[in-house]
Amino acid sequence: PEIIKQPKSYRVAPGHDVTLEVHVRKKEGGSDTFSYQWYEKNTPLHGETRSHLLLKSVSRKSAYWCSVRNSLSYCTHSQVATIELMDGMWGCSFLFVLKE
Repeated sequence: PEIIKQPKSYRVAPGHDVTLEVHVRKKEGGSDTFSYQWYEKNTPLHGETRSHLLLKSVSRKSAYWCSVRNSLSYCTHSQVATIELMDGMWGCSFLFVLKE
């Protein structure tokens, strides 16, 4: 399999949902059937076996990646996507006007 869309890294406010995804196509002569396994760092995420991963109410930074295997057992891995949390006011910008 060939990954044609890698998962993106995000910087989000705590409590927001994030969806990571990979898009895959078969290589010439390969199989059209793919299986997926998502990992947080190097730990497989139980039950996360689709082309996308929904992270609900993100509360900590981490790193995720996906392993994709075809029915012939050829395997490839995505790039690592990092989730960072915004500090303070969660990335909002405020303009304060001071009066003399």
